[in-house]
Amino acid sequence: MDEGRFSEADFHLKKAMLINPEAPDVLTNLANLRRRQQRVAEAERHYQRALEIDPDASLARNNYASLLASQGEFERAIAEYERVIDQDPKFFPSHSMLANLLRSRGDLAESLPHYAQAVASGPPNPRVHNNWGLALLMLGHSSDAVIQFEKAVDLAPEFAEAKSNLRRAKVAVGDRNK
Repeated sequence: MDEGRFSEADFHLKKAMLINPEAPDVLTNLANLRRRQQRVAEAERHYQRALEIDPDASLARNNYASLLASQGEFERAIAEYERVIDQDPKFFPSHSMLANLLRSRGDLAESLPHYAQAVASGPPNPRVHNNWGLALLMLGHSSDAVIQFEKAVDLAPEFAEAKSNLRRAKVAVGDRNK
């Protein structure tokens, strides 16, 4: 988003804040904008205020967790994702993002049920299948990884990373069968 679009969004969000300064959705959108503007401290304050007003605001809490993870505050991010999942077990963005965070930390087995729930609860998403496949491949479950990479490629035939991972997983399956 270019600076002109940021200004336009900022204008409309400030206008909405004048109408209802306690609206969690407006605060969340303002936090999202501040994050995209690299104004992290302001974004964090807006997320926290939205959550003070509505502790069950799944999107605000999910985005706050994502902000924490991007700042290297992994334990706090995990706790926030888990809180979203506790209050809304089918909120697929938190499952997907928590799974990615766990996988990146090497907690591969712990990531798998979150990938499965993200796929079960959310719309078809090639990136989730690809990331699930990566976790499976890293655990040595090559055949299961092939299935996830194939789903990713079926959903997005031009997804180069998934195609490359599918080839790697098929080689691993072949090596295991020798």
